[in-house]
Amino acid sequence: MLTENEVIYKLQKHLERQGFSTKVSSTSEHGVDLIAIKQKRRLYLEVKGQTSSKPDTNRYGKEFTPNQKLDHVAKAIYTAMKTLNQIKNVEVGIALPNDKTHEKIVQAVLLPLKLLKIKVFMVSPDGSVNELFTEDFN
Repeated sequence: MLTENEVIYKLQKHLERQGFSTKVSSTSEHGVDLIAIKQKRRLYLEVKGQTSSKPDTNRYGKEFTPNQKLDHVAKAIYTAMKTLNQIKNVEVGIALPNDKTHEKIVQAVLLPLKLLKIKVFMVSPDGSVNELFTEDFN
């Protein structure tokens, strides 16, 4: 199971291999979790995990339920849309653990995500990243 911090770290390494410089916010901070910059491109990403990264929470070490994952994805999409509304000339995306529940949630709203140009990064425990829609915006 990947925590939010682990998803951020794996995605950060993936983006850096593509030539982006990155800036990460800690999970205790509010706002965008990961910013990636490459030349004039600015990519703002909201990231979610499969389990809590905080040892003092009830979900620490336990996988989030499907309803919790749906709630997290909905909040990530809202944050991406809000960022699009507030910041000019920016690309936005969400990053999620690559598991069947997250995949099902994303598939259910794939067309609206594409229309809104919200990139989706599905991150696996081995560090591989499946990027949805990124080819459409480069």
